[in-house]
Amino acid sequence: MFWSLLKHRVPSLAVALMLCAGCGDSLRTSVGGRITRADGSPLIGATVTVRSDATGKWARGVTDADGAFQLGGATADEGIEPGEYYVTITEERGDMGQLPATIPARYAKRTASGIALTVAAGESQELILQLDPT
Repeated sequence: MFWSLLKHRVPSLAVALMLCAGCGDSLRTSVGGRITRADGSPLIGATVTVRSDATGKWARGVTDADGAFQLGGATADEGIEPGEYYVTITEERGDMGQLPATIPARYAKRTASGIALTVAAGESQELILQLDPT
């Protein structure tokens, strides 16, 4: 009898799950931007990470040849949830860090970067940064 009842309930459950499949993503906001060094040259191949102290949620993007990036979590360009975030920026410096740094190390530290981001629901944002040389 259990299997008979379950057989009739499964289609309803499947429809309910399909309807809610995208429910959690409706608040995600598109956030992108561009990062340049103090001299105006684009920061290429750098990782931009935003993280929320309140929720622990994070998103990441990598700058392209123009210094442009889009934030996402598991999938690039998926956006982020509304909230307050701190921003860190790290450069790709080779496997052993053998390439010289072109931006100050403070941008890689949460407490020292000095960059914050507030994201509101449904509001696309563009973060334009020109990094300080010191």
